[in-house]
Amino acid sequence: MNPESGPHARLDLAFIASLAAIAAVTFVPSHGGYVNLQPFDDIVAAFTPPLIPSLLLGVTGNVIIFAPLGAVLWRRGLPLTKAVLVGVGFSVGIEVTQLIVPGRTTSFDDVLLNTLGVALGHSIAAGWTGSRPEPES
Repeated sequence: MNPESGPHARLDLAFIASLAAIAAVTFVPSHGGYVNLQPFDDIVAAFTPPLIPSLLLGVTGNVIIFAPLGAVLWRRGLPLTKAVLVGVGFSVGIEVTQLIVPGRTTSFDDVLLNTLGVALGHSIAAGWTGSRPEPES
């Protein structure tokens, strides 16, 4: 392997691993399933007493699973606005695809939470290192 390709190869691997983790969580058939296009409905339900662990896990999990993608996008040199647009696009694609996966839920809130995860991962990565990576050519 070319020594100069090492960091890029690791970023490619991190990017693929992030996408694979998201796919593993979001495309596995489940039970139930519904379409909820009411903004903030799932989020409010998750934080309204009595707190239900499965709802809290769903809300926080949507943020956490997308945070590594945001970190990789930062490392690749994307500014926050472009990373957020990638997160929105990818999340909308997932939600539309889930319409045909048995038992999966399609939710407006999932798009919001997934995008928040990308923004959070991007921001944490940027703050952690304190330096700006060079954009890839």
